[in-house]
Amino acid sequence: MNNTMVDELKLLYVKMGGKMADVKDLQTDAELIDKIEDIAVNGVPKVVVIPMGQAETIADYSVDVADMQGADFQIVDHAIIGSVKKLTSGVLPDYWGAGNFMALRFVIIDPDVSPSDVKIGIKGLAALDNDLIAAVKVEDVKTLRVITTIDGYDYEDKYNLNGLTLAE
Repeated sequence: MNNTMVDELKLLYVKMGGKMADVKDLQTDAELIDKIEDIAVNGVPKVVVIPMGQAETIADYSVDVADMQGADFQIVDHAIIGSVKKLTSGVLPDYWGAGNFMALRFVIIDPDVSPSDVKIGIKGLAALDNDLIAAVKVEDVKTLRVITTIDGYDYEDKYNLNGLTLAE
């Protein structure tokens, strides 16, 4: 196998979510194809997004989760559904303007990922804080993006927001 094909297979592995460090020393197409098949079957989650519990508080913003989202708020198969309440006063609306906010917790699956490697957002992207919690303002855009950067490569997960109800 020529080096060009091996290099292309390595890049394919990375584009599918693998880490270059896992394949950098592999020299044959057979070794690389085994790695690519494994990632195709098993996938490689980097970060998992879960809703914060109703009884929790986001201390940085002095807001209770129950004041932000309904008990029906959940994440199912990359879709965020349920109701998010409108905040008109407090730290969040003072900074970002009145609107509907959701409270999310991020669980890092990949041991090589740190919070600073993760960017989240709907319109723009913001770095994830070390507490792995985010209050996200929901506007008319219908997708939450979660981008994880590893070894200079970006891995993007998208969460559909079409199932959200923006309560007044």
